[in-house]
Amino acid sequence: MAIIFTTHLRIKLEQRKINRVFVLETIKNPDLVRPTYGFREELYRKFGKYYLKVIIKRRKVHVIVLTTHWVAKTKDKL
Repeated sequence: MAIIFTTHLRIKLEQRKINRVFVLETIKNPDLVRPTYGFREELYRKFGKYYLKVIIKRRKVHVIVLTTHWVAKTKDKL
């Protein structure tokens, strides 16, 4: 399955100094997956003391990564 990084995501990765490897790792092995509006999903993975939150939209043949940012904690318990 192909992973597509949007232009918005590429800009935010640079601004927030987030490594693409962390995003790919979160997509492949999330600690928590939560459905959200518009058939999107929130994926969380812990790196150090923070969680990386990645918002994706799944299609039949690819995954579109919309945005990502660091969060201190998740709303759900892991």
